[in-house]
Amino acid sequence: MRSLIIFALILGLAAIAVACGDDDGGIDATCEGLCPAVVAANCAIGPADVDDCTSGCNGNLGGNCGAEIQAIMDCAVDASYTGDASGYVVTTGCMAQEDAYAACVSGT
Repeated sequence: MRSLIIFALILGLAAIAVACGDDDGGIDATCEGLCPAVVAANCAIGPADVDDCTSGCNGNLGGNCGAEIQAIMDCAVDASYTGDASGYVVTTGCMAQEDAYAACVSGT
């Protein structure tokens, strides 16, 4: 559930269970930097294109939990992207940041 919240709200994406990338390759920890890799993953319910991804991502950065979202994005530069059992994109290695974001969203 936490993973669903994280990427559905941050990047508005979902995916089939495939590896989406595992090296930053010079990617910036911005919506503009991360979204091309997200879209390239060809996720089943993901954003239609980079503009769709970037727009949703930037919109969420301005919200109450923007700092927590940025922390996840900072981590996601070096993370691997995979699909979970529900088909949503998750990152490996960003659990602490995802937990902080989930706590922010739930108000705890």
